[in-house]
Amino acid sequence: MIDLEELLPLYALGVLAPEEATAVERALAQEPRLVSKLAQYQATAGELFSAELRVAPSLDVKARLMSSIGAGRFERFAARFAKVFDVTLDGARELLAWIDNPGKWEPMNALSKVIHFPAGPACAGADTGFVSIAPGGTFPYHRHGGDEVTLVLAGSAVDSTGKVLREGDQIEELPGTQHDLTNTGQEDFLYASRVYGLDYITKPE
Repeated sequence: MIDLEELLPLYALGVLAPEEATAVERALAQEPRLVSKLAQYQATAGELFSAELRVAPSLDVKARLMSSIGAGRFERFAARFAKVFDVTLDGARELLAWIDNPGKWEPMNALSKVIHFPAGPACAGADTGFVSIAPGGTFPYHRHGGDEVTLVLAGSAVDSTGKVLREGDQIEELPGTQHDLTNTGQEDFLYASRVYGLDYITKPE
């Protein structure tokens, strides 16, 4: 379930779907705290999109504004990310902002790259990071030595069991399970992962 507070920046920009805008308006009528927060977002948007300009902002300008608010384009995932990786909400926003920093990424192969990031005490012993797979790329076949949690942030992929992973999915894999991941979409497949042990093995015929 989406936290309505996470939708406030998009509401201020006027880019929400009608049903989402209605849900936000209902919440605003019940929670004065949200009204105050919305006013801050609207003030920021208003400085950039003055009514005097009479020009609708482009998608690029909207994206740039969103990047200055919280976790930017990944703000809606901040609360779930914080829970999975045992960090504060502000900590989650800071880590999610790493995604748009090219200097944070390390290549895995020609079509995949990774960012390793620190998680909280509850994730002790786990490998935690962001993985990005370009269209047509595959994360190699592997076996999980322990539990794995995958939070899909963008794009879509199919694993070798036929499971389809899409933006917003949160997938849990048990110890001993095996698969690979292939990006079958037209954009980068991006996810955050917490895994306790991972062994690359030969894919069965």
